[in-house]
Amino acid sequence: MPQPTITQVHIDRAVSNILVAFLQKQEAFLSNVLFPRVPVANKSNLYFLFDRAYWLANRTRKRAAGAEAPRGAYSLTTATYTTERDSYGFAIADPIRSNADAPLDLDRQAVELVGQQMLLAQEVDFQSKFFTTSKWTGSSTGGDITPAVTWDDPSSTPVEDIRKQMRSMQSQTAFRPNTFALGRATFDRLCDHPDIVDRIKHAAQTNNTPAVANETTLAAVLGLDRVVVANAVQNTAAEGKAASYSFINGTGNALLVYAAPAPGIMTPSAGYKFVWTAGGTAGTPNGSGIELKRYRDEKFESDVIEAGIWYQHNLVSASLGVYFSNAIASAAQ
Repeated sequence: MPQPTITQVHIDRAVSNILVAFLQKQEAFLSNVLFPRVPVANKSNLYFLFDRAYWLANRTRKRAAGAEAPRGAYSLTTATYTTERDSYGFAIADPIRSNADAPLDLDRQAVELVGQQMLLAQEVDFQSKFFTTSKWTGSSTGGDITPAVTWDDPSSTPVEDIRKQMRSMQSQTAFRPNTFALGRATFDRLCDHPDIVDRIKHAAQTNNTPAVANETTLAAVLGLDRVVVANAVQNTAAEGKAASYSFINGTGNALLVYAAPAPGIMTPSAGYKFVWTAGGTAGTPNGSGIELKRYRDEKFESDVIEAGIWYQHNLVSASLGVYFSNAIASAAQ
């Protein structure tokens, strides 16, 4: 007796409770977490810089009765910021909207897509401004540091190497680094390094937990406020070509900086992120400065979701940063 086949009794359709998208979290992007965000009222402007040489020099003298107190001065210069806009849009054509199945929410997916584009663009810019060679001068050599024995080698001394550079920066600026940003592989190798594990295992044994290093324990070992990991990934292939994925900030490097907890008058910081809050962006979610717009493009019978942000990553003080280039061997990356 003929019977319907298993494929005849069911027509494939989208499952309504599963939707797969490769959305990266905001905390994966160093651009969002490393340096303070400075909302500004103008697209470009000046800000003041004080010469630290005057503020760190002791010019006082013993003063005799009736004598005049020694007087001094300080120099003041200016630097500029100039914000530029990144933008990206996605059009939802009316026929596509009308024909879309659950669980697709085309507006929501459009917002998430353009939002991810903003994060990716800012991270690429961050990498070119901060997380690369020949930018920072706070080290003991005045330039980039490559450990004599790279940190993937168990015989290396990463804690001593890092603390030496912390002292160097503090001796030049009076500010001790508070933040360490690490490429993914560098962080992983440090977490497994016997020198690091040995320093945390006794506390771990006391709490009856495994001696596992993470961002919090590594920061405690080094005496830093924060350790952050560069986790953002991008596809660098042209559209339509085979995908080529990589970490935006690389994996084998690290950046040691003093990053001000918040922007302020006479508040030094290795870097700032200036964000122009024109066009209503001051009230955007999380104060990110990303402006979302939705508008009708009747010519193409489409609704357009568009994101944009005016910003500049600004290296404010090169002496408040130390860049470790190839902190681990290329084979370990």
